[in-house]
Amino acid sequence: MATNDMMTSQRPDSVTHSKDAPLSRFLRGASWVFAGTVIAQAINIAGTLLVARFIGKLAFGQFGMIQSTALMFASIAGAGFGITATRFVSLYRSTDPDRAGRVLGMLTFTTACTGVLFAVALLTCSSSLAQHAFNASGLSTALSLGSLYVAFVTMNGFQLGALAGLEAFKESAFGSMVQAAFNAICVVLFAHLWGLYGAIVALNLSGLAGYLLLHKILADACRKRGINITYHSAWKEYSAFVSFGLPAAVAGIVGNIAIWGCYAITANASNGFKELGAISAANNLRQAILFVPGIVNRVMLPINCNQHGRRQPIREIILRQFYFTVIFAIIAALIMIVAAPYALRLSGKEFAGDNYVVILFLCVAVLEVAAASLGQVLVIRSRMWLQAANMALWGIVLFCVSFALMHSYRPAIAVGDGYLAAWIISIILYGICTYKLLSSKQSESLACEVL
Repeated sequence: MATNDMMTSQRPDSVTHSKDAPLSRFLRGASWVFAGTVIAQAINIAGTLLVARFIGKLAFGQFGMIQSTALMFASIAGAGFGITATRFVSLYRSTDPDRAGRVLGMLTFTTACTGVLFAVALLTCSSSLAQHAFNASGLSTALSLGSLYVAFVTMNGFQLGALAGLEAFKESAFGSMVQAAFNAICVVLFAHLWGLYGAIVALNLSGLAGYLLLHKILADACRKRGINITYHSAWKEYSAFVSFGLPAAVAGIVGNIAIWGCYAITANASNGFKELGAISAANNLRQAILFVPGIVNRVMLPINCNQHGRRQPIREIILRQFYFTVIFAIIAALIMIVAAPYALRLSGKEFAGDNYVVILFLCVAVLEVAAASLGQVLVIRSRMWLQAANMALWGIVLFCVSFALMHSYRPAIAVGDGYLAAWIISIILYGICTYKLLSSKQSESLACEVL
């Protein structure tokens, strides 16, 4: 037993992180995530603009609709698996690498199954979706072609979550940049040669290439850290799925359904698609506020889980993380409020009257940042059924408030008010849970939940 403890303490991962303070690990990881995200997004934007020029406005709209449909199916198929991998790999990689390997094996198999299942589901219902949901029966074949993309996106999301759990941010950033470059080149070339169908085939090829690349990167990162991905006896870790993965999936699915429901009732309102356009313009500015806090939370989650797994204190780290992200969001929101009229002009004259909608969604973004920081404690302490319950209430409030105000206010404002009410209630609930979890004697004694 003493020998095993000695071997564990001498593992490269354990030694490295015992010398590295959380701040230095954060700065190193955040720099790679920031660089990878910015470069990948820039490549994607450039590729998207070229595709639009090659295939025209109508086909480009159809391409976007098909891609977003595939991504929606993938988000349901992979809901919860990426964050489950992040949590359990970061928790056990230093203290119990064998268990981390079994968790990865179990999640790899499960994610592959759900990805294929939902790919088949999209393939099966593509004709009905094209005819009834999109009122475009001619898109049935294109949707069928896009179904394969669901499986690759699902697996890639899980692999990125596993890399985050290993704090392999450099490797993850490299993979994201290479995948974005390959995707842009492939989609642009195929769209230029074969139009809409070529672009969809290219999505599948880039998804496959991304899967193979991330699979190789993940295998190398695990080997470097002394973790063997194990499929034999992997189902011993089923509790990780039942107690964490399943409620995480429920939370993600409920949230997506609520948002889709709000957009559906907006589309059916007076000037519905113009109101959706206003929401989209406001959401673009909202994403600018969420960008930096999102990177902070993404990098700090595996660090905090690893600290918790190694029985190190996390209260001060969590509080500093909360203060930094919220203060940043408030300052960014104030700047964006001043710049909003000028930003809206870039979208066209039709958006000039949407100032209040933008301000409303910027306020929503600040609340969302606060909730995300507080909610991370539930992930670290594996209280995911609380998270699922919170998201269920969030979804109910969002939809009910939006629906109730839809005929009294502009639909875009009604949806914004729904978001505002939902996040206020979530912050209250997250605040109560976080206070109790961080103030408990168990937290102070650095105890770690073992599922």
